[in-house]
Amino acid sequence: MFNVSVQSQSVIDALKRVGVRAPAEVRAAAKDTAIRIVAGAQSRAARATGETAAGIHWDLNYSGTGYVVVMGDVVGAAETGRRERLGMKSRTSTLHQMKHTGIWLEFGTSRMRARPFLFSAAELEAGAHLRRVEHALQRIVDEAAH
Repeated sequence: MFNVSVQSQSVIDALKRVGVRAPAEVRAAAKDTAIRIVAGAQSRAARATGETAAGIHWDLNYSGTGYVVVMGDVVGAAETGRRERLGMKSRTSTLHQMKHTGIWLEFGTSRMRARPFLFSAAELEAGAHLRRVEHALQRIVDEAAH
């Protein structure tokens, strides 16, 4: 015969402590992952000017619960100067529009093969992210048990 005795209130209290700390710990792991994805994507991005790689960054998501990695292909100063010299000065001209180089590189076009860098960096971090989250949650559980 096997018998187990558990003080249920101490288990419930420990679980409450875990629930309070878990979001912050998971968010910290997510920030680490976002930073690593940015670094990976920047190192993999094809370069002519470096503007695409420079536009890759992480930010807090809208709900404030995690992070997103975005690719902001903003037209740089050199390109803006070139466009101004060509007379592209109106607000509706390409002078003030975003570049799409990063999207074209990631997915390709009808005339250019894809050279993925963003999603491949994210895929490479998926397993490591899961391990970071698991370790963070395990650490909370271990601390709550004592």
